Amino acid sequence: MDHNDVRKGILQAKLIEDTSGLLWAEMLFAPLLLAVTAERLDIFPDPTGGLLVFLGVGFFSFVFFLWCSWHSRPRFWMAVFFSCIWAYAFWWLFGLISDDKPFSEYPSLSHFLVYYGLRSIPSVIIFIITMIAHFSDFQWMDDVSS
Repeated sequence: MDHNDVRKGILQAKLIEDTSGLLWAEMLFAPLLLAVTAERLDIFPDPTGGLLVFLGVGFFSFVFFLWCSWHSRPRFWMAVFFSCIWAYAFWWLFGLISDDKPFSEYPSLSHFLVYYGLRSIPSVIIFIITMIAHFSDFQWMDDVSS
């Protein structure tokens, strides 16, 4: 091993460290959103019941995501879950801009599939980008743990 191999390793480690962090940001943000959503369901009409639901869902979802982050298989599926959420958000943002027509107004099934296939391109691109960012997180977590 010469100095060029060491330099490449240092540059790769710096790149991984600079591009990692999306999964951790999602892990901190998602429990808050889940807790707010669960609290808004009004399972308990009592205000203290809503607070308990908020705190319980927030705490347990954070503990679950934290557990997933330290195990490789659940960590992968958690990243796929978060990437699907990003893709859905972009579908909602860019895919629903035009007027939606019922399926019966399309001349054929192929027209329907092509139309929605073209509208889903931003979502597919965002899914791929977030999975690449999560891959950097996986490498960083593996480097830190070993």
